[in-house]
Amino acid sequence: MSYCVNCGVKLNHNVSSCPLCGVEIINPADPIDQTAEKIFPQSRDVHKDSFDKSLWIKMVTTVLGLPMLLSITINTIFGNGLNWSLYVTGTLGIIWVWLVSPFLFKRSFMARSVVIDAVFLLGFLYLIEYLSHSQGWFFSLAFPIIGTFTILLLIIVILIKRKILKELHIVASIFLGIGIFCVILNGIINFHALRMLKLDWSLLVLIPFTAFALIAALLQQRRWIVEELKHWFHV
Repeated sequence: MSYCVNCGVKLNHNVSSCPLCGVEIINPADPIDQTAEKIFPQSRDVHKDSFDKSLWIKMVTTVLGLPMLLSITINTIFGNGLNWSLYVTGTLGIIWVWLVSPFLFKRSFMARSVVIDAVFLLGFLYLIEYLSHSQGWFFSLAFPIIGTFTILLLIIVILIKRKILKELHIVASIFLGIGIFCVILNGIINFHALRMLKLDWSLLVLIPFTAFALIAALLQQRRWIVEELKHWFHV
């Protein structure tokens, strides 16, 4: 029985190279025996995803579909047509989309799921405006807020997907995105309520979150600082 000169693993008589590190085996005192039984596996088991997407979709559909049907039935029998049940159905429908949309496709497309979630949420908010007969707030308030959030989130997701953002740069982009979203949100709300562009509380969010983003970006560029912090805190 021989041992690898590089890694020290015990070798069988029928191997010409180390199965662990791949170093060639040359031992005149222990020649290779091709007929000896191989003790190492010749094939690698492929790990299959144990998460059953189909089962998850069926389970979520059942759990949320039953209260949908129940609310519509009760509203139809004891009410004057469909009114409050539409709110319940719409809310449960939005939850269904959020829970199921990432698993509707064979390949995982985070950006596509974000767009689908945003479209259905906007549709639900428009339904609320239509049913409540309170015209005016969807296009001036809900649509720009949801649209801004979706665009910022899509930018971050796409940059991560293309590996432009990595590690602490992702943290920095999230901090900066939150600060920018709060500024836009503040402007949209004030313009809707006061009919004027005015920034107040959002600046108190933008300044510290921008500072956090700069610190995260700096730490990404100076990896030795992160390693030193891990050493100090025994991480």
